[in-house]
Amino acid sequence: MAKKKVQSKSVTERVRQTRSKIKGTPFKSARDLDNRSKEIQHEAWEQLTKAKHLNDLHERPEFSFVKSEMVAGLEYRLSDDSEYFVKAFSEGIGVKVSVNEKKAKTLNSSPETLEAMLKACSKTFSDSYYEIKGIKLPESNGESSSSLIVGNLRKTKGGGDT
Repeated sequence: MAKKKVQSKSVTERVRQTRSKIKGTPFKSARDLDNRSKEIQHEAWEQLTKAKHLNDLHERPEFSFVKSEMVAGLEYRLSDDSEYFVKAFSEGIGVKVSVNEKKAKTLNSSPETLEAMLKACSKTFSDSYYEIKGIKLPESNGESSSSLIVGNLRKTKGGGDT
């Protein structure tokens, strides 16, 4: 009899753990949660595999124009001035942002302007950079997606479509 109590306690504990696992989720069962987790893992794997292949293609000479665009970067200037205030670019892996200190000093009465230019330039370039790299999904319908890798996953309730 003691053996049966241990087994039933073990089953009871597993049921309690399962309920705890799915509590606060849109899933009705652990199986639904596990199935959706596998779908998300597969989607992420596909996205990363695409990113890897894009990276491999970017290294080929016939696609060097992509790398050239990234090195040239995005510059914010005022009027017809030949010098940039803020520049975002990439020399390989990652994004760099440069502020022209000499030009920034001319905005001494408006640091907010420089800050706005810095934020806009870095966000615009970073979004494009990570989309080109295949790490960030393109935005659709004007929605902002700051998530990397899996982007805007829409499937939620019970593992089905919403």
